[in-house]
Amino acid sequence: MEILHTGKHVIKGIAWTGQGFITKLEISVDGGTTWLNAKLEPTNNTGYGWQPWSYEWAISKKGEYMIISVATDSYGRTHPNNPFWNNKGYGYHAIDIIKVKVE
Repeated sequence: MEILHTGKHVIKGIAWTGQGFITKLEISVDGGTTWLNAKLEPTNNTGYGWQPWSYEWAISKKGEYMIISVATDSYGRTHPNNPFWNNKGYGYHAIDIIKVKVE
């Protein structure tokens, strides 16, 4: 579990879709109870590419948090909750969860 301190933190990531383009990235810092829109960063993606994103998180309350990100593509598809088996894991695209402790 990563340790953070209260204040502002930029959460960054990359999202991918097999076809189309990532049109929305939502992030939850409370384990999926509420969702907020992250910023899709500029990219030269012409399809089948990675979409960088970021979210500025201002946290003032100490405690443990579960950060979840979910992408939606131009076909309306979202990442599944659990990964599907695929040869060598190349097609992994499930929802990612990161736990942090704020002190």
